[in-house]
Amino acid sequence: GGMNRASAQRARGMTIRRRLLLILIGPLALLLAIGVVLDYAAGVVPLRAAFDQALVNETLAAAAQLRTRAGGTVEFDLPPQAIEMLRADKYDTVYYLVLGPRDEFIAGDEGLPTAAPDRENPTFLDAQFKGTAIRGVTYRHATPAGVVTITVAETTNKRDQAWHRMLISIFLTDTLQFAAILLLIWVGVRLGLRPLIALRAQIDSRSAQDLAPLDETRVPGE
Repeated sequence: GGMNRASAQRARGMTIRRRLLLILIGPLALLLAIGVVLDYAAGVVPLRAAFDQALVNETLAAAAQLRTRAGGTVEFDLPPQAIEMLRADKYDTVYYLVLGPRDEFIAGDEGLPTAAPDRENPTFLDAQFKGTAIRGVTYRHATPAGVVTITVAETTNKRDQAWHRMLISIFLTDTLQFAAILLLIWVGVRLGLRPLIALRAQIDSRSAQDLAPLDETRVPGE
């Protein structure tokens, strides 16, 4: 009879411990998911801005090579070596397009999408070109012959790779933090239940006929 009572007490003790852990794991897992999303969103913004700024720099460098000739014609005076440098990229294909004041083709990749006129100059765009997603920037440069439109765009391979690496890094970091918190909770629950376990041991050691008062010096208030 005493052994059965002890087993039942231990089962109830485990149930309390398990219940506490389950109650805490659910909200913590939700917080982990929210933390990953927020950290990823916070990291994407500066990363995207850095890639976009590189595109802007290339567009402004290209604009510096525009020349207005006698008669009002605009030429894109960029030597082949400079064009190779503009297109040089280890991970992505780089495109560019220069359109004259009447949207006539001057140089670059014909058919490259350009951003619609906006209050902001340069203006960014996300589009498809040659069956591939691209991120580009369009800069409208004022010349004596009129406004020349310059667009520089690139495929999104290095952006995607950077975002994937960042997501993996954030997920691993947050998961390790989650595991550490779970370990602390598990230790805390064990320590928190120690007075109850001591009370169980005190009761288990007594005879069923023993009606003497229990030692209350280490019994929890509950």
